[in-house]
Amino acid sequence: MPFPPQRHWNKVHARQKVRTTPLPPRPPGVSDTVTIGAWDYREHNKRLMKTEPVAPTFAEPIEVLRERIVRNLGTVVASKSLSSPHAAFRRQVEDEARRAAQSSWHTSIFDSPLKKRRLRILQAFFTH
Repeated sequence: MPFPPQRHWNKVHARQKVRTTPLPPRPPGVSDTVTIGAWDYREHNKRLMKTEPVAPTFAEPIEVLRERIVRNLGTVVASKSLSSPHAAFRRQVEDEARRAAQSSWHTSIFDSPLKKRRLRILQAFFTH
């Protein structure tokens, strides 16, 4: 979300003319709906179960959208190993001592090769 330039609100309160800048285009995956106030996940889940998913629509063609996303993302390089994980994933990767205790609370959710691959992909986004 862009912020107004410095002294913007002073000019508004002084009833001077201010120039508004348009918002940037909505990134993919971001909802068009803005909710203000308390959010009840139970009600949200009930509404999700009752409604059919709606495909997102964009004002710009998919090719332009894809080009903008590639430009914003840049090059993402996934590491081949999890030797130095991002801080968000460090607990899951380095919990060997806790896993030895065989407590269901401390078992890793990234044990299978597929889940480890997903973790490496996520880590590439976090470390980019």
